[in-house]
Amino acid sequence: MKTVAFVVRGVLWIVAGFALLFAVLLAQDARAEPVCLAVDRLLEALNASHGEEPVGQGETATGATLLIMVHPEGSTWSLVAVLPDGRACLLGYGTDWRSLATKPGSEI
Repeated sequence: MKTVAFVVRGVLWIVAGFALLFAVLLAQDARAEPVCLAVDRLLEALNASHGEEPVGQGETATGATLLIMVHPEGSTWSLVAVLPDGRACLLGYGTDWRSLATKPGSEI
């Protein structure tokens, strides 16, 4: 019985170690600086590399414009902040975009 408890304890320590490593890697990724370029260059790069086009935008309280760029088939998407100084920064990106509503106030 002591051997089983020893093995279980060892496995738990290994799992805890991997969980800690995973948490550290996620934290490092979250702190990464966004990629910023001139607006035209970033939008052209997203279109050339992923076929993404703007599908929506909104103004922030700080004067930036947020753009949602999406591939026509929804396979990829990007979130871009266009800053007042003319730079555009890639804030996030992903796959499997789904539009939930067609206009403000409509049901999802």
